Amino acid sequence: MRLFLLAVALLASPQAKDEILAIKGGRIVTIAKGDLEDAVILLQGGKIVSVGKDVTIPSGAKVIELPKGSVITPGFIDAHSHLGSAFEVEESTESVTPEVRAIEAFTSRHPDVKTALTSGVTLVAISPGNGNLIGGRVGLVRLNGQRYDRMMVAGSTALKLSMGPEALRSDREPTSRQGAMGLLRKLLRDARSDVARELSERPALIHASTPEDIERVAELVSAFKLKAT
Repeated sequence: MRLFLLAVALLASPQAKDEILAIKGGRIVTIAKGDLEDAVILLQGGKIVSVGKDVTIPSGAKVIELPKGSVITPGFIDAHSHLGSAFEVEESTESVTPEVRAIEAFTSRHPDVKTALTSGVTLVAISPGNGNLIGGRVGLVRLNGQRYDRMMVAGSTALKLSMGPEALRSDREPTSRQGAMGLLRKLLRDARSDVARELSERPALIHASTPEDIERVAELVSAFKLKAT
């Protein structure tokens, strides 16, 4: 908890461009170098410039000594979230809404945002829900403040699709799995459609929950050579 609160303090108080900060001690978990005991993280202007056991701390740097037994990790990434979405996460009257941006439902001052940050989550992909065949655009936010415009990394990083039963309703198309697959194929074959254009520029983030839905999605991804998760 101490380290997560430290992360919150660092993110909430951005460093000046030339300010140098050294965090030393404890166990530092890295991706490229494994776990480092009693190492140093050196930051300048809020960005990490070096990590290691042999890092020299410049004169005049602000130094934070970690308590014994501390562990510091990279920030966690929530790759599919409705965090801080105070409004609906999907357009309920239509099934194909590629123009919708989920990030516009995000509220930076929502209490769940602070809860996520104090749990170590620093980067979040705000996604539409699973209720539409084409749900809309996935946005990326960094939990480093209270102003939405400063937190946004990108308004559109992927296009959300849903092949689950949540996207099938009796009062609008599609009403069945075969109807959903037929409509998706029609949209993807038409190079002028918004869906085809979106997926030519960014990957698809696809919800599928049953083995049958997953098989259909795999066939679709292969047939149209989509970049998809």
